[in-house]
Amino acid sequence: MKRILSEAEKSGNTLWRRGTILSKNHGRIVVLPYEKENGEFVQGHTKNAPHDGKAKPRHPKEYVNLPYEVLEDDLMIGLFGELKYE
Repeated sequence: MKRILSEAEKSGNTLWRRGTILSKNHGRIVVLPYEKENGEFVQGHTKNAPHDGKAKPRHPKEYVNLPYEVLEDDLMIGLFGELKYE
């Protein structure tokens, strides 16, 4: 069965709406999950910035799952002063 790609997927802009990031180290950058061009799925993870050196690893018992979810809107106050979260 052939998968039909959305316009966003064709342009390489796939957005994962929710998921988990597995932090195996004390990196300061969070990388959201993504799919490589060959179709391989890459788990969300943490890492250090370039020139920071390797991130200090966590003990496997201390791995952290960071759940995330894309919300409908990230604005706290609308254009006309309305509060979206009341």
